[in-house]
Amino acid sequence: MSTPRWQRPDTTGMTAAEAVAYLLARCPWGAAQTHTGLQKHLIEETHELIGALDDYAADPDERTAAEVEVELGDVLYQVLFHAAMLDRQAAGGQALASMRDHEDLPGEALTPAAIRRVDARLTEKIIRRHPHVFDSTAPVDIDEVERRYEAIKTAERAATRQLAPDPDPAGEHAAGRQAAAAARASFDSLPASVPALTRAQAVLGRIERLALDQPDTSGPDTTGPDTSGPDTMPGQAPTASGAEAELGRALFALVSQAHAQGLDAEAALRRVTSEVEDAAVEQARRQAVEGGDDTADARR
Repeated sequence: MSTPRWQRPDTTGMTAAEAVAYLLARCPWGAAQTHTGLQKHLIEETHELIGALDDYAADPDERTAAEVEVELGDVLYQVLFHAAMLDRQAAGGQALASMRDHEDLPGEALTPAAIRRVDARLTEKIIRRHPHVFDSTAPVDIDEVERRYEAIKTAERAATRQLAPDPDPAGEHAAGRQAAAAARASFDSLPASVPALTRAQAVLGRIERLALDQPDTSGPDTTGPDTSGPDTMPGQAPTASGAEAELGRALFALVSQAHAQGLDAEAALRRVTSEVEDAAVEQARRQAVEGGDDTADARR
């Protein structure tokens, strides 16, 4: 492959999407990236943004606001990069096999197109899902807003989800099957990789929006797991599976309590964990200082 004649790009007024397009065209690292390989960076940058948002919420000033802007940019960078790779694939290109294959760099950047489609799709979705904002002549209370939002999302999933044909669409159970499919689609939209506390609280939110009652998670024995059985002696500790089920029910009950109080269980645990970390660091510092004093006394 012959190396194309490169011209120095005019960076005056260059957008971030255009800059990323040049990275894929002229940077060995950028040209070798794949969607899968970048996932860890997207996760890391997202968590850094969450940390910055927490700092800003605790102390909103120019410094923490600027940090939020920086982290928002880093997350946007990931979005732009994935969009640019879609452009590369659409143009018939592919990632470099090695970052050392610099002679295979295309050199000329593609015009950002996927990110424009991303923007158009997002704009259309925002307008479609918020008729109380863009197609209303009077204010709508929050309960109705949430009901409409969930109904619209359910209709969207039903339109895109490939379900097996109903063998009896006019039967008495058809409505039940349709309702169950809609509820399943709502829960399936939550990725399995979402942290457990966050997922549990999101499930509770969907249950509310679907106007359903929260299922009983106490189990057959609310005092603990059933440890009786042919392989369990009286007084023996619960089995691993039984203990895990008991712990899961207890954690879910705490999440349910947080949800009912309008609290974020994930954020609450993250905040307390940080406090524990700080306390442990202070304890290590104090022990080192006290240990040093003891050593000094012994020498005297």
